[in-house]
Amino acid sequence: MNRKFWIAATLGGISLAMGSALLATSAWLLSMASLRPPILTLEVAVVSVRFFGLSRGIFRYLERLISHDAAFTRITKARVRLFESFLTVPYAKLKVFSRAEILQRLTKGIERREDLYLRVLVPWLSAVIAGVSGIGILSYLVPKLGLISGAIFLLLAALLPIIGYLNSTEFKNRQLQEEELGNKIVIAIEGRDESLLFNYSKQLQEQATSDADILRKLDFKEALLSGLSTAILTFFAGATSVVAIYFSYNEVENGLLSPVNLAVVVLLPLAIFDSLSTLPSAFAFLGEILKARDTLSSIELFSSEKFKTDSYDSILNVVDPFQLTLQDFQPQWNVDSASSPKISFVVQRGEIVLLTGPSGSGKSSVALAMMGLLDFEGSGKIDGIEIKNLVEEHRNLLLTLAPQNDYLFASSIRENLRIGDPTASDEKISKILSLVELEKLIKSLPEGLDTHVGAKGLNFSGGEQRRLLLARALLRRTPFVILDEPFEFLDMEQVKRIAPRVFEYLKGRGVMVISHLPIPQATSVIALGMDSRSTG
Repeated sequence: MNRKFWIAATLGGISLAMGSALLATSAWLLSMASLRPPILTLEVAVVSVRFFGLSRGIFRYLERLISHDAAFTRITKARVRLFESFLTVPYAKLKVFSRAEILQRLTKGIERREDLYLRVLVPWLSAVIAGVSGIGILSYLVPKLGLISGAIFLLLAALLPIIGYLNSTEFKNRQLQEEELGNKIVIAIEGRDESLLFNYSKQLQEQATSDADILRKLDFKEALLSGLSTAILTFFAGATSVVAIYFSYNEVENGLLSPVNLAVVVLLPLAIFDSLSTLPSAFAFLGEILKARDTLSSIELFSSEKFKTDSYDSILNVVDPFQLTLQDFQPQWNVDSASSPKISFVVQRGEIVLLTGPSGSGKSSVALAMMGLLDFEGSGKIDGIEIKNLVEEHRNLLLTLAPQNDYLFASSIRENLRIGDPTASDEKISKILSLVELEKLIKSLPEGLDTHVGAKGLNFSGGEQRRLLLARALLRRTPFVILDEPFEFLDMEQVKRIAPRVFEYLKGRGVMVISHLPIPQATSVIALGMDSRSTG
């Protein structure tokens, strides 16, 4: 627990102690006022009431300010750290988490983990500080009552958190239900049009409602335990006040306690035990918090597997890499099973390698693994440096991937293409567009490069989308380029015209083309599922 949380706990304890002092002073003032003493006798008590009343609010404000500042700072850092972990985790490992689960981890999960300090430890420490100060006053006035109150306070300070924690034992089921409900909500929102078209939106609503009912039942169970803890606290607080009446009456009878202090002794236990009232609800989060810490730690564990290089200087010295080598390269979609055969080949600068094979043979998996989006077995090197050891920034400087299912953003043509090269001029963009036979089409549009492509590029045909994505990849200047089905949706006449221009433009770079089509410009062909490699 960092220093700010300790300060916040102390300020919270002082605030609660001020509340106890306010009640005790008010009780003494009312008792003394009934005796009609000189006004000067009451002046100090009147000022003290004002002081304690104002101080309680001030210290509470400072406690909230400091504790929340510390919590939000930690939450921000944790979210950044977790997001960075996601960026470096191979997709095959990350896909074990559902999208709703990842969303909850980044939002509620991280907040819950930091609640260990904000909502559990700080309130408990504050309650202990306030209780000790109140019991100290009771011990000064009636020593025996102080001992009894202290023993009961310590019992409740331990018992109420335990009840609160037991209240959190249903958290695992609750978390699963919340994630299941979250998944169904995400599916319902994203598939809204389809559900209306095929008339199953009502079924989705019923499923979500059923999950929500289960959550309500879990809430009811939690409410029962919460009510039990409140009943226990109320009982012991009331019982202590009754005991206080007995002891204080005897002390007054024996002349050991001033009658004006009788109200102070009787009412003070109520303020002391009131400081414990937040503990059951606070510790009810403990199971959820501990589970959140475990699950987040399991995700952040991936960050320890970040692709950090031991040859940083070597990478910086590779100014003009000329060879990409895969040896027994085997992409993996999960930790235990591989979905592709092992392959080995070398791509020199100026070579074009065609990777072909039947659908599902793992061609695209090879490309994803080379870009760090999938884990893999074997070796993949650029000039002797393992691809696995390249940080993302360096990998992106060396490799360009134009995936088969690339994405066009709901923005202009210019902004979509400049993702490949943010500094590209309109002249350079036009040159690239001419290679893929789109220049005339774009110029004919009223807004030219400012034309909006629409959501997912739907303002253009499939073939036009494919060529826009190809143009974006061509704008990137990296030594090696991976093109996954670059001529999909194009007719053969277009392919015969465009392909030679594309490969001429990429001349001097290492190119790997994934395609079902024959590529006459390929210098070598690798057919997955076959042992042969032909060279043209």
